Amino acid sequence: MKKILALILVMTFVFVCNAFSMGWIPGPPAPQGETAFTNPVPVLLVHGLGGNSNGWNSYKRHLISAGFPENLIYTVDLSGSLCTDFTAKIHDTVNTIIDLTGFEKIDCVGHSRGARNLMQYIANDEGLDKIRNFVSVDGYLCGCGDLPAEVIGDIKYTSIVGYLGDCAKISGSDIVSTGKKYRSMLDHAAMIMDSAVWQLIDVGIGAEF
Repeated sequence: MKKILALILVMTFVFVCNAFSMGWIPGPPAPQGETAFTNPVPVLLVHGLGGNSNGWNSYKRHLISAGFPENLIYTVDLSGSLCTDFTAKIHDTVNTIIDLTGFEKIDCVGHSRGARNLMQYIANDEGLDKIRNFVSVDGYLCGCGDLPAEVIGDIKYTSIVGYLGDCAKISGSDIVSTGKKYRSMLDHAAMIMDSAVWQLIDVGIGAEF
């Protein structure tokens, strides 16, 4: 019975993620804020388990409305399971962005499992030399452990905490609360549709208000 309930929960979570990603559940309109990006670099947005790059569409519209250059916004689709190692895919994506734009470093934002995938890239690859700011939006708990300060290096790391929290508390990280208590997988999946979360991400990638 417990296995059946667990399977139902996982299937519900995946459905909700896809519902937001595909626009079946609409997000809020992109607000016209006072955000100022004075020194933007390319930003890579990485989705969570069961989602895809479309899940970031509302946040992308928000960034553009806030003056962030549209040609510096990138996403990636990662299809797999909890056990899939996406380090090579993220490695190739980051290098492609750098080659296309000419920037030496980029910013990265990961939601849920996407944050964990970025952590793996930073810890096991060359992310230290190619990432300026890293924002974790409710980074996935599974398999996380504390990472020592030398793993993050000079990267500015912001962890936005919601329903699942974030057990990968990197030394010196900026742990930010959304001020809301996310009590369900629906809330967790919807975090990247929340304008309050958008503002925290903006600050994490260098915005000023």
